Amino acid sequence: MRIGIVDLDTSHPQNWVPIERELGHEVVGVWDGGAVHPPGYAERFAREHNISRVYATLEEMVDEVDCAILHACNWDTHIAKARPFIQAGKAVLIDKPLAGNLRDLNQLR
Repeated sequence: MRIGIVDLDTSHPQNWVPIERELGHEVVGVWDGGAVHPPGYAERFAREHNISRVYATLEEMVDEVDCAILHACNWDTHIAKARPFIQAGKAVLIDKPLAGNLRDLNQLR
């Protein structure tokens, strides 16, 4: 499975990458919105974890992955960041909580 990491806000991505690879999956790229880390962090993260691509937009990532793992701290952005993948029929693992409010959560229906 080709996996894309969306946002690097938490410590989870650094732990997920080796687990996903051990399970035989490929982490093809990352995208970071810059909410927590300074500019250049995504590039450094990618280098340190042998990830070949840092995407400029989520839309660029959609066609190149089978699923996305979303690690944004601001849960009010979860649905908007997951939407391009969902609309493309891709699986998305959204770190807790799924959304910041019930209205956003209902958009997943």
